[in-house]
Amino acid sequence: MEAWSNSNIGATEGHLTRTHSILEGYAQNVQDYLSQTASPPDERCQYLNELIYLLMEQLADTAIYRHTLKQIRGQILGPSRWYRSELATTQTVDTGFIQLARDTTIPFHDHPGTLGALLILEGSIEVRTYEESQDVTTLGKQATRLKPVDFMRLGTGDSAILLPDQAGIYGIRCIESPCIALEFQVRVDEPSERSWYFPLGASSNNTGSIMAAKVPENLLRSTLAIWD
Repeated sequence: MEAWSNSNIGATEGHLTRTHSILEGYAQNVQDYLSQTASPPDERCQYLNELIYLLMEQLADTAIYRHTLKQIRGQILGPSRWYRSELATTQTVDTGFIQLARDTTIPFHDHPGTLGALLILEGSIEVRTYEESQDVTTLGKQATRLKPVDFMRLGTGDSAILLPDQAGIYGIRCIESPCIALEFQVRVDEPSERSWYFPLGASSNNTGSIMAAKVPENLLRSTLAIWD
């Protein structure tokens, strides 16, 4: 597989011109591939994983990537903390570094209308994937039953692809720190609002399923803003 062309690369590294061009080339490759293939999910993930490693090679040669990663490695995370540091964003792709302390969990959330990709640079994580099963009432509150779909353990150098047509709900837990991952989100459909899912307890009649409160991101942000 050959890397995509970046013929419109500019010279202003400080303005992320080169990084944006690399990301746009990657996003276009992803969008073209997904629109032209009807391959099974495993085959699509294999190809898209190869694209991730090509992208990494190009980004690692940019000053903004090296500078941001150096800053992240110099930070000291408190217990149960995680951060996302933006690397660059364009109209079609958003990318950044995720840093997690040991045993920290990123709450369950979805990525509607996007292809998600994760590349582990240091440490290791567990990724649990669920899907919405049905809306129910539990403890007098509206809740969503989440049915388990997949479980992955990723270490340094591993990557994972979250396909847009497999509407998944993902949770991440750091099991070896420091953990630093590079995350990509490529818009492939009309974007819709992300939701976060907060577990209320295990489902009593469905092994492995959990009951969760579903909170739209805008509502979550407005609630948290009260405490700022």
